[in-house]
Amino acid sequence: MNNRLLHYRHYRDVDIDTLNDLNLTRAAQLLGKTNQWNLTGRRHPQPEVARMGADPAWTTQVLRLRDRFADHGIVGVLLAEQQGTSLTIDTWLLSCRVIGRNLERVMLDGLLASARRRRCATERCTFVPLPKNEQVADFRRPRLRAHQH
Repeated sequence: MNNRLLHYRHYRDVDIDTLNDLNLTRAAQLLGKTNQWNLTGRRHPQPEVARMGADPAWTTQVLRLRDRFADHGIVGVLLAEQQGTSLTIDTWLLSCRVIGRNLERVMLDGLLASARRRRCATERCTFVPLPKNEQVADFRRPRLRAHQH
């Protein structure tokens, strides 16, 4: 299930895919080391990430970027669990190599589309302040209920 979501003049393409066997290893690597654009700082081992990807209660997104200069590969991961009528973000991060390109908006659009398909009334996330993720503190969207811990 590969959804091409956007084309900019300076991007060849941005793709969001669900977590699968082909991208699981790279997603787990990002989860283990990304600090700057990371809402919670949670670290999930690869077997746990694989379990989330196989569980129908979870929405998983893996973002890949190719621009006119390079194929940057997988640069974003979002993991969200449906809890009743809410879709709750467990983990959301972007590689420091692509910060400032507004790719979080692309991932948010994908999350909101998933919430609509699931008939969720709300989308929620938690922001956990960490020494290196202050740039994520002000990320807010009208439909995304963000709580700071």
